[in-house]
Amino acid sequence: MNIQTKQLEELLLANWTKFINIRELTNFATIQCNNPVKKITLSRFELLNDGFLVWAECHTNCDNYTVEFTINNREIKHLKTLKS
Repeated sequence: MNIQTKQLEELLLANWTKFINIRELTNFATIQCNNPVKKITLSRFELLNDGFLVWAECHTNCDNYTVEFTINNREIKHLKTLKS
């Protein structure tokens, strides 16, 4: 059976706050951005073989960042942070 990956990503993006701890994600993003994060939105949630590739749009008082990371049942792994 094939998974409709585009529809899955849309579903995950619309409902991520129901299954990801927002406080933990905010703390993780604050470390990656080196600034307190005030708001986070997710813009990508791609299914991988062992988890998901996620892009978090992070807004601080001074700047905006995109934090790219992978997430699975065991860990969150930072890939890169880009200043917008």
